[in-house]
Amino acid sequence: MREPERVEIGQKGEKAVASAFMQLGWPSADAPGSDLGTDLFLLVRNRRFDLGLIVGAQVKTGRSFFEEPETGGDGEPVGWWFRERDREHVDYWLGHIAPHLLVLHDLDTGLSHWQHVSQDTVVPTGKGVKILIPRAHTVDQSNLDALLAVAGTTRPPVTWEGSAWADITKIAPAQILRHALLVPRLVAPHRNAGHKDTISAEQAVALLIEGRLRDLDSFGKRDPSIPTFEGAEDSPDWMWRFVHAMYVRVTTDDPSRLVKSIDDAPSPEARAAATVAAAASLSEQARPEDALRLVQQELERDESSPVDHAWLLAQRARTCRELGHIEQAREDATAALLAKVSYSNDVTATAIGGAATGILWLTSDFTSFDLENTIASYDTSATWWRTQRAATGTTAVVEREFRNWAGSQPIVFGDGDVANNRLYTAALLASHVGDHGAWSSYSSLNVQQHLLSVTRTSDIDAVRRLLTELRLTGDHKALGRAVPRLMLDGPAAAVAAAATDIDLDRWSHTPAHATLTLLRQSGDVLDGDDAAKAVDWILATLDDPAQFEATTTPEYSTEHELIMTLSGIVAAAPLDRQQAIAHRVANLPPVQHASPSMAWTAVVNALPVDCWPTDLLSRAARYSDRHDARLRMALLQTAAPVDEQVRQRLLDEVAAGSADALASLRDVQGLDHGTAKSLIVQFEAQTVKEITNARRGKHHTYSDNAVDPARTLALLNLTYPDLARWPGLYEFLAEPLVAGRRKQSTCDLLSSNVAELSEGVRLRLAHVAKTMLTHPPTAVERIAATPNARDAAATLIARLGDTPEAIANHVLELMSGGVRGRSRAAHHAILLPDAEAAGMLSALSHDEDHRVRAEAAATVMMLVARGRGGLLATRLLGRSLDDPGILVAQAVADRLVRIEYPNAACIDIARRLLSHHSARVRARCTAFLRRHHPHALDTRT
Repeated sequence: MREPERVEIGQKGEKAVASAFMQLGWPSADAPGSDLGTDLFLLVRNRRFDLGLIVGAQVKTGRSFFEEPETGGDGEPVGWWFRERDREHVDYWLGHIAPHLLVLHDLDTGLSHWQHVSQDTVVPTGKGVKILIPRAHTVDQSNLDALLAVAGTTRPPVTWEGSAWADITKIAPAQILRHALLVPRLVAPHRNAGHKDTISAEQAVALLIEGRLRDLDSFGKRDPSIPTFEGAEDSPDWMWRFVHAMYVRVTTDDPSRLVKSIDDAPSPEARAAATVAAAASLSEQARPEDALRLVQQELERDESSPVDHAWLLAQRARTCRELGHIEQAREDATAALLAKVSYSNDVTATAIGGAATGILWLTSDFTSFDLENTIASYDTSATWWRTQRAATGTTAVVEREFRNWAGSQPIVFGDGDVANNRLYTAALLASHVGDHGAWSSYSSLNVQQHLLSVTRTSDIDAVRRLLTELRLTGDHKALGRAVPRLMLDGPAAAVAAAATDIDLDRWSHTPAHATLTLLRQSGDVLDGDDAAKAVDWILATLDDPAQFEATTTPEYSTEHELIMTLSGIVAAAPLDRQQAIAHRVANLPPVQHASPSMAWTAVVNALPVDCWPTDLLSRAARYSDRHDARLRMALLQTAAPVDEQVRQRLLDEVAAGSADALASLRDVQGLDHGTAKSLIVQFEAQTVKEITNARRGKHHTYSDNAVDPARTLALLNLTYPDLARWPGLYEFLAEPLVAGRRKQSTCDLLSSNVAELSEGVRLRLAHVAKTMLTHPPTAVERIAATPNARDAAATLIARLGDTPEAIANHVLELMSGGVRGRSRAAHHAILLPDAEAAGMLSALSHDEDHRVRAEAAATVMMLVARGRGGLLATRLLGRSLDDPGILVAQAVADRLVRIEYPNAACIDIARRLLSHHSARVRARCTAFLRRHHPHALDTRT
């Protein structure tokens, strides 16, 4: 009897498909019994590791199954349709516990094409269905990842909601250490269980990760078999030596012992865990090259289980992203993602898959990435538990700050610093799983909460470490807020020390932007050699940014950030570097775009005028028209004081109606009679217009470099008294609907030039100022604490020479006006008798706010310069100059350079400040001594 041809064809197809899967390492077994819709059961393996998964396959062989192609735009088939009229087999495949593949085998080509039978691939046609089998879905190595993903759809996810802690015996021994490092709550003894039972080394690791050092110590005191932290280093048991290595890592951030523990790890599982822990620590220290080397070595061994292998891949993806190897990072993350699919019942596997998803998200084209699936994949049980840790940490910060505000003494139980422990644990868990972004966020929060406790007398090395840690997290915004505060208030030396820690030869993605931020904002206190190295590096990188950009993969304008960094450090750089920058500016090609123009303008404004060779500055100004208006005006403004032709050019532009030119002039002297008169009329009209707008409820703001109409009118009136027009200015100051902040600069200008006012103007201004005292602050001024009319009026009244009693009243009123009020009280203290002035300034020089201390020191400087205040003022000034911030010394230096006829005390102060760590202070005092006492520069020590 002859066998039907279709049977022979079917058998050939099944054998060919089974052979193709065998090439992937998937052995098969024939389905027993009659034809129920499954020809083969495939045993799923990955790298020869059996995954414990089964996939069913239905094989269709012969030309008839390729007779309905689906063609693409080029007319070539992209796949073939398989049709079933009654859904019987399709419904069987969809309802089976094992996922099923429909395989079409082509005897002519020898290729097998497959499709996963799922609700998404089955297309209803009425009574029946059809399934498209893609041409590209061949059974070969190129589709292994996709086939593994299909295999992983067997297992439903495990529900962890409500879990407190697991029975550790339910976790496979080879997996316990991985669980301890990624989900320690499932391994560490519960807090309420006490310390009577003995614990394993893996549980000790989990306790360390959770920051429960006291619990671990308590277990050791009750059980002599548990070694101490120090004794664990020499334990014959590798696992306890690993505990010691982790202890050193979490208490000192030293990864060296973890690195050492890799070599003698007793198993592939232990070695993978040690490698990940060491690599994570190195990545946190911005050493991705070293971390990559460790992970690469372990991956090349190819001995890790699938989940551990995915764990290593996630860490390699993390380091590759830090080094700019984006394609490799995405390839590794994609491979690591299979752990989540294939082992959905392993909470560590889903955590690793979630971290891999995060890497794919961060390295993707955001416009094409599937945000919904990304969020779903990232939202794992481990992520939720980690978030809980961070939430309790931030709650502890709020509670601590509230206790401090209320003046209560904290009562601490257990492990002490709850805020640090919880946030550190959250960061550590994120780091171990390879989620570098989450590690950065949690670590930054932890550093920020520590900085809340920093004062100007804090330990310099401790603050230095905090700033370095914050820089390594990459949080340039938080660093950009912390550094100015520490620079101005202290300890500024900590900022300088943190900047010294920067290695300009080592760059990676995360800390790059923050490193540039620290360099820029610490520039005033940089050591000259460090500043010179930074200038050289920036100029070289501007010339050839390719390597820097390839490594750091910046998400910002490299050119803009580098130039802005240059503007921050130029003042501290040696003269030869400043001149090199000046030559670079003078020879710039046309700069027309706003971003580089703004950055180079900042550089020009930061460059000391005396570093410019006169001919170079004149040439730069002469060719400034090729640049954007902002940079052009900066060059003209810099050159005007030393080049009369440039100054005349600005005056001509002012006469032509240029407000930018007027803003660029440091004074308005030298205008011809007609131009001055025209400007006074123009700015009086603008001032009156502002009054009208204020009465209509329209309030305008002006940028820092814009012309303030009222102040400019006052300046012109003072400079050209015979052309002055005061009524509009009186009305502006007296109008209660004009915001106080709009009047402040005008009142300050008038207050500083009271001696130049006529008697009539002084009397009228005194009357207007007293009227301003009756204006209550607006709601916005109360909420935002901006200057109000009363602040501006007090300044003017005090300077107009009221009675001593009135001045004292104004000063006392200012003392109750917050930081701004106390600063102004310090400013006006010079109008008081010596004894009262010195006494009040002595109190204000100890103020908690650096702005108040700075103004108090500047006023004491003026008392000393005028020979007032006696020994108390001299001693007070000397002590103020020891302020750990730079603002106090800068305020003294700024006031010092205005003195035309300095006494010996002024010379001594300038000489003392020559060694100050602020480059700005040193430069101003050098210029002061060069003008008044050049011999002091030759004899300074």
